[in-house]
Amino acid sequence: MSAESLIDAQEEFLSYLTEDEFEELANRRFFLMPLEAASVQNSTISVQNIELEQYDRDQDESNSIDFDHSFTLIFTDQEGNEIDEVEIKGQMTIVETENGLKIDRYYDSEIPMDMLNP
Repeated sequence: MSAESLIDAQEEFLSYLTEDEFEELANRRFFLMPLEAASVQNSTISVQNIELEQYDRDQDESNSIDFDHSFTLIFTDQEGNEIDEVEIKGQMTIVETENGLKIDRYYDSEIPMDMLNP
């Protein structure tokens, strides 16, 4: 992928996150790691089995909701065969902003490093 297409792919997430959280995740290359893993493995990537479960984090902000989340990343080769599957688990906080609901805190277990450097 070209640098421009990677930037475009990353910016697709901007509308879902607060500006500060987007910048933090972008600085860690968080949005690009799944794309890089798929590229290294010469595969496509899809998401399945998305689950959210609300929990209380005992904080003062009443305009936020906290979730545990999990989903499965499926890597598929050019012939349509599943070549890898990765379960991702994490947490996020959703807040009300002047532009609607946004993710203000996001953490997950990330793509295993061996998928980025096979």
